[in-house]
Amino acid sequence: MNFRQDEEHQDILEMVHDFAVNEVKPLAAEIDRTEEFPMKNVKMMAEMGLMGIPFPEEYGGAGMDTLAYIQTVEELSKYCASTGVILSAHTSLCATPIYQFLCVIRPRSRKQQVSSRFWPFFKDSVRRLCASRST
Repeated sequence: MNFRQDEEHQDILEMVHDFAVNEVKPLAAEIDRTEEFPMKNVKMMAEMGLMGIPFPEEYGGAGMDTLAYIQTVEELSKYCASTGVILSAHTSLCATPIYQFLCVIRPRSRKQQVSSRFWPFFKDSVRRLCASRST
């Protein structure tokens, strides 16, 4: 069994590590103290493509695998558990069920059940969740 990471995973982990050390870690204590949502960091994670790691590029995701997602959550959590949980909850509890239901499990039957007028909105849901940029 080969436990070495390929170059792509190493590059992602390095990028996330740099982000976590430079942007996440300095705010971690303040986030815990004030209980404020780290919107600035979440927007930066979205711009970096971290909010859509395991989703196909056609839906606005990064098109990477579960290992990249897990490593990202782990690396962020080393420096700020709140930020790691935000990414984890966004991906696992919100975006993944929508993606699985609308784009994988029942895409044809959903297209037939949902009028063509509303289908583009539903199909685009995952794309918007991967970008998750709040105004």
